Amino acid sequence: MKVFIDFEFNRVTERKVNLVCCSLQVDNGGGIEEFWLDGNSCFNERARLADRLVELQAQEATFVAYSVEAEARSFLALGLEPMDFQWYDLYLEWLMVTNHNHKMAYGKQYIDGKLRTTRPPNKWDDDGEDNSKPGKGLASACYKLTGVILDTDHKDEMRKLIISDPKSFSPTEKRDIQDYCSSDIKHLPKMLDAITAEYQRLLPSRQYPHLREELLRRGRYAALTAHRTTNGYPINYEWARNFADHVDDIIGEVASEINEHHPKIRAFSYFKKKKYWKKNDKLIREWVAQYCFENRISNWKKSEKTGEYSLETKQWEKFFNFSHDYPLDNFGAQMVRYFRLKKSLNGFVEAKTVKVSKRKKFWDSYDPIDNVVRPFMGIYGAQSSRSQPGATGFIPLKAAWMRALIAPPPGEYMGSWDYKAEEFFIRAIESGDKNMQAAYLSGDAYMWTAINDGFAPEGATKDSHPFERSVFKIVALALQYGMTKYGLAIELTQKLGRNFSEEEAQAFIDRYYALYLDNHRYTKEVIWDYKADDYIKLPCGWYMFGDNPNDRSTVNCPGQGLGASAMRYADELAYKKGLQIPYTLHDALYLRGKFGEHIDSMETLAECLIDGFAAQFRPQDEELARKIMLDGDLWGPEFDDSVSYIKSRGGWDIKVQQIYIDDRAKSEYEKFSKFFTQVKPWRLL
Repeated sequence: MKVFIDFEFNRVTERKVNLVCCSLQVDNGGGIEEFWLDGNSCFNERARLADRLVELQAQEATFVAYSVEAEARSFLALGLEPMDFQWYDLYLEWLMVTNHNHKMAYGKQYIDGKLRTTRPPNKWDDDGEDNSKPGKGLASACYKLTGVILDTDHKDEMRKLIISDPKSFSPTEKRDIQDYCSSDIKHLPKMLDAITAEYQRLLPSRQYPHLREELLRRGRYAALTAHRTTNGYPINYEWARNFADHVDDIIGEVASEINEHHPKIRAFSYFKKKKYWKKNDKLIREWVAQYCFENRISNWKKSEKTGEYSLETKQWEKFFNFSHDYPLDNFGAQMVRYFRLKKSLNGFVEAKTVKVSKRKKFWDSYDPIDNVVRPFMGIYGAQSSRSQPGATGFIPLKAAWMRALIAPPPGEYMGSWDYKAEEFFIRAIESGDKNMQAAYLSGDAYMWTAINDGFAPEGATKDSHPFERSVFKIVALALQYGMTKYGLAIELTQKLGRNFSEEEAQAFIDRYYALYLDNHRYTKEVIWDYKADDYIKLPCGWYMFGDNPNDRSTVNCPGQGLGASAMRYADELAYKKGLQIPYTLHDALYLRGKFGEHIDSMETLAECLIDGFAAQFRPQDEELARKIMLDGDLWGPEFDDSVSYIKSRGGWDIKVQQIYIDDRAKSEYEKFSKFFTQVKPWRLL
């Protein structure tokens, strides 16, 4: 039995959302059941709905919704545990059925309320046609799957009315809202049928029988994510508020520093009256032109209309692949720093001096009652199934030094475990490369590589031979993402401070592959198998279908995706152990709890991570997989103000500090943390 269900609610930043109404339909031919839930007088109606849902659960119903995370939050508001129910999430299935499946992802689409015809991007034939990705909303999915056009203007109008949260809705408004809720229900069965039919077309007969189990697994993780959104993550509000008030000052410091170290370029100008820094695009483009000429670079993107060099962030990142550490004498690295900083500041505005735009703000996800942030987590958002949270309300995706704003209240702590060099170890296991496995288990894969390549002497360490280690760290990470000699030469030159030719870069690639021959073979097999099968399937049942023309992207998917599968499995194990996980980040799990319980909880979480990782591999590889290493952090106001380290039972270091300061961003933290405590004069009024 399937139950198609939809809730409307508001007060989304609060721990318990305010339910407005619900509509559901059982697939046995019954009509739509409607429940009006808003207002104190609706207690009996909420109880009636809860009883009905429990009744359907007892009949082993599968609940079908578009975005289970939202519906599961509604279950929590009713006092029901969503993890006790079975779910299909059509939103997640829409994400997967369009994951490099051009039949669904392109062609006739309904995007932002307009009918459009799109086509896959082709770098060899850029003639200005629409290459837009499909919309993620219900209206876009419904049109592509069923051909039905939903009135998006009406949907926006209804959403605004619901979010307005008046003291009470008028009888007309109640009927309009309930009708709006019910109107979406009738499309869900046909959408599910269309998705099922597409899977039948895409998947071989040997894979299709597992589909129901895989749909339920994705739906279950969406239900778990509702707990995460309900709990949120804590911040130091005063610091965050002061920081937001100094956005212009922070940008100005970086602009001024770039000018100071690169005076001949004059990349920024300061307008004294407005106290505003502005990029000098003309002068910056002149530098780009000179850089491309001197380095024989022909693939820096130019505008089709003007022929001018693009100043998009991704163009700078293509040639200056820096993160956290940006050398002051490298203008390209500093521009990457500037653009990334500006992106990180999206959502933070000075309430008195900056005009608030219509875009979502960081504070839109903040709940002053609980002093937590409840962002959109974007589960399964990447082609590899990694989560892609909305960066505006998600501090961990902003500049690393900003993570100091994430702070538990007195009496509590936060902690985290991150898989160490996880994708390297995944490749070592999956390829069966004994050298690669030995490198990882040595505790320093990059130093082991340098020594066994003959580039560093026996007994060399990170401290004694940092240059040799850095070379092979850069090589290993570059080849993990399919980089060629051209990109590697640039990468080595920029990060190590001396020129590396393309021939030298190729020599390092050849030496690396000679040392890790089975891994090299495995990389080729991933591409061959993908082209032969027309899909890559992860252990959790997530698919990347066969229309990805980018071999680098293809090679990256199995490793990154297996890591994401491990993280989700560990996340569920942590839930079963009663741990509170406020958020995940890539392949790391974060933990919140009461001070005094931190040691036991961290040990339990470490066990969940090990079990989650090992569960992704073949039985014969599980013992090896359990040797995955972890990096740990603990922080909170109850800890000593000096940085210290403790050992876990597994022998891994856990860094302990009062405030979370990322080692990679320590200099940036020291530069900008002064703005956490500086109060603007107008705020004192």
